[in-house]
Amino acid sequence: MSLSLSLDFEYETSIEKLWSALTDSSKLAKWIANIHTGKPMENNFEPVVGHRFQFRTEPSQYWDGIIDGEVLVVEAPNKVSYTWASGDEKHTVT
Repeated sequence: MSLSLSLDFEYETSIEKLWSALTDSSKLAKWIANIHTGKPMENNFEPVVGHRFQFRTEPSQYWDGIIDGEVLVVEAPNKVSYTWASGDEKHTVT
């Protein structure tokens, strides 16, 4: 069984600024902050198809604080897609 969740957002900014927020690792770290601490999730993301990366944050007793990913699609400035995996869960973000 495959489940899908679709969220649409409208931003009042240029596509270039949005693309930068989604693909620049330092900006992405701030966007994907730890929901408990508010601290940026450090990462080594690069918008290159096949690049494997990690988001890292403080571990807790229930989670090691690591999200593994792999870049699947890069069509600047319109589309980026990557896997998002932690433990037994694996998702695709587009």
